[in-house]
Amino acid sequence: MGLSASPAELVEYNSKVFFIADESDTGKELWSCDDKDTCDIVSDINTGRFNSLPNQLTRFNGKLYFKAFTSNSYNELWSVDSAGSVSQVKDINPSGSGNPQMITVALNRLYFQANDG
Repeated sequence: MGLSASPAELVEYNSKVFFIADESDTGKELWSCDDKDTCDIVSDINTGRFNSLPNQLTRFNGKLYFKAFTSNSYNELWSVDSAGSVSQVKDINPSGSGNPQMITVALNRLYFQANDG
């Protein structure tokens, strides 16, 4: 395992620090570290050495939301819950990429811009 020296988008969630890092076997994926300095990949969303390029990490309503890429659904909205389970929230654009942008929280709601086809 060769984790990159340039982690990005560090966000505290559920007593861990989540971040994006590039690892030689998995590409750019979502990682987390706990208070014991144990760091692990959260999920290899776009399996193998292909990047899922997660970004826009946003805490909301007990989950961590983010945009990620897979070869099946392209760029879509994903989340991690407090148990560490990663799932695609919705395939916003089944015929292409939903490409959620500007993920933010306001007035106790999660907002983003996306292409629903």
